[in-house]
Amino acid sequence: NIHGVEGRVTVRVEVLASGRPGKMWLKQGSGSSILDQNAQEQLKQWRFVPARKNGQAVSAWIDVPVLYHLSEANKR
Repeated sequence: NIHGVEGRVTVRVEVLASGRPGKMWLKQGSGSSILDQNAQEQLKQWRFVPARKNGQAVSAWIDVPVLYHLSEANKR
């Protein structure tokens, strides 16, 4: 968890033909700038399966939801 905060962030990510993330922008924020920024930083490290067109890998845009949820132990 990030500083004891919960939330959901949706990031619009351009998945390049290589499977690496390209451009991205915040589609729906969580209300916490810490979570919003962390979600984008984490997604920069991800590798995706690229879309295919006529058998060739191509870039495409997807929405990626990122959930931050505290465990019961951390809520006390």
